[in-house]
Amino acid sequence: MSDVFGNHKTTRGCFMQIQMNASGGQGAVLRLPAASPSQLPASLGDPLLVTGFSTSKVDATTHVKTFGGNVYTYAFGHDPNQSVLDVTVTAFLGQDSGVVGQLLSAYTAGRVSASSAKAKLALGSSEVVSGYLVGQSSQTQSSEYNMQVFTFRIAIVEA
Repeated sequence: MSDVFGNHKTTRGCFMQIQMNASGGQGAVLRLPAASPSQLPASLGDPLLVTGFSTSKVDATTHVKTFGGNVYTYAFGHDPNQSVLDVTVTAFLGQDSGVVGQLLSAYTAGRVSASSAKAKLALGSSEVVSGYLVGQSSQTQSSEYNMQVFTFRIAIVEA
């Protein structure tokens, strides 16, 4: 088995062990609208990779309790204001890599107020979920190894 972290010649991403002998071989990829490059990681040589993601989908509901003890539930379908996808990208900050600027520029160009196109998360060759880029955060994961974590927040507008 190769590196658990996913830095192998033919495989990258958070599903490296599963994809090791598969034909897909790319792992997780985040495609951002209007950004350059248009996907993260852009290539196997990129000093960053998708290390995790989490989703939350919520239906809009209201519960009404009556005097007789009955509870009525009204369902209004998918609630896009509370349904989100968070994609975590880990960047390896080498000398003069420009990765931080690249990721900040990718957010600025791809956010919903700047682009009406959707961001997409793909695992291997399959697109998993898409939505509008609505937020970005960053924190240092390891100062010893120069690793920075960027999280892109995507609003899931379709059920």
